[in-house]
Amino acid sequence: MTPSEIKAAREKYSYVPARLIRASDHVAADLSWKSIKLIMDVPKGWDATHLQTRLQYSSCKLDNFHGKLLQSENDDDLVQGLLSVVFWGFSSGADGRLNVRRALSRARAIVFGMSTVSTHETDRVG
Repeated sequence: MTPSEIKAAREKYSYVPARLIRASDHVAADLSWKSIKLIMDVPKGWDATHLQTRLQYSSCKLDNFHGKLLQSENDDDLVQGLLSVVFWGFSSGADGRLNVRRALSRARAIVFGMSTVSTHETDRVG
């Protein structure tokens, strides 16, 4: 493939630049586990069907965000990185639609297990 073919293929891919970021002390977390409090970071009004919308977000920035966390020597960073990658991976369906509830549920399943995901009392879906 030529560089222009690779660029064109990348621009057709409708990933959503979703991730889990650390919550400030005054913000209710979407997912909490031990000392880690995370909130969903998803572009408002995301529409993956429009090329101009997709071009506003860099997959390299998202890759770097996750890479930095996953290469950290800090346990909380590693857990955040794992949960954020799982969240990102499940946030968009094959049709490009955003499904953050499913994604958050999958991230919760990593730390709480599948049977307790829907009943964990300290978490909420925003």
